[in-house]
Amino acid sequence: MLGVAPDRSTSPSVLRVPCPRRPWRRLKRALADFERQLMRDRTMAGLEAARVRGRVGGRPTVMTPPRVEAARSLLAVSVASVASVAEGLGVSRATLYRTVLVDGVESSPRLSVDGGSAEPGSRRGVAGSD
Repeated sequence: MLGVAPDRSTSPSVLRVPCPRRPWRRLKRALADFERQLMRDRTMAGLEAARVRGRVGGRPTVMTPPRVEAARSLLAVSVASVASVAEGLGVSRATLYRTVLVDGVESSPRLSVDGGSAEPGSRRGVAGSD
């Protein structure tokens, strides 16, 4: 092209910044973190306020105290297996073990070794576990 200096471009001049988007990305990330923290704080405050009012979140328990006592009495005196007692109560065997075996100690000799303590989740000494 005639009349143009060799060191000049024919395109309009553009401000050349190493990475113009980097500061904006940082700012957007900081704002997103701030919003996320606000949501978390508000959620935790709402849960705490609900607890003060007596509302507790989570799924209601299936094994009410009368059902736990029924399970313990059935396992202590009957010859029914843990599976049949669980089926009769409408719960899984895992639920029965979790609620009847408290701190590894059970009143029924069928659920623990020597009538004393057994490890939670242990199947030793349980009728029908062979």
